[in-house]
Amino acid sequence: MDLGEVLSLTVAIQRMELQRLDAISRLDWKGTGYPHLWQVLRDALHVDPHRAKQLVEQVELVCPKTGITGQPIEPQLPATRSAMTEGAISADHVSKIGAVIDKAPVEFQEQIDTDLAGRAREFTPRQVGLLGQRIVAALDPDGDGSGR
Repeated sequence: MDLGEVLSLTVAIQRMELQRLDAISRLDWKGTGYPHLWQVLRDALHVDPHRAKQLVEQVELVCPKTGITGQPIEPQLPATRSAMTEGAISADHVSKIGAVIDKAPVEFQEQIDTDLAGRAREFTPRQVGLLGQRIVAALDPDGDGSGR
């Protein structure tokens, strides 16, 4: 197997990660007896609680939702979702971008999503997280939350 084949498989796996998140977002789990979706995933997928909670967080970040009146609600991170659709970034990138967005002022979140999704195409999840920390620090140089 050559590097090109490995890269092709990686792109396919990353697209499948988004398909799995979309499937989880549509999962009808309320009648299972579990109080939380992460518990359903923990037992059904045989993963530890941390991983199950991480999947739920990723679903919240990149999957569209339906409002209580039936209206569609766009994903919180549309640029990140788009990069996942292309197979250009992994679910680990999503977690790092989500952690940055959570600390960023609301008025900058859309731009940060776009910027970090673009950078995630070139950098590892850890590097994207570090870049995101620098962005948040630049927006709040005193570190006191006044940038929010």
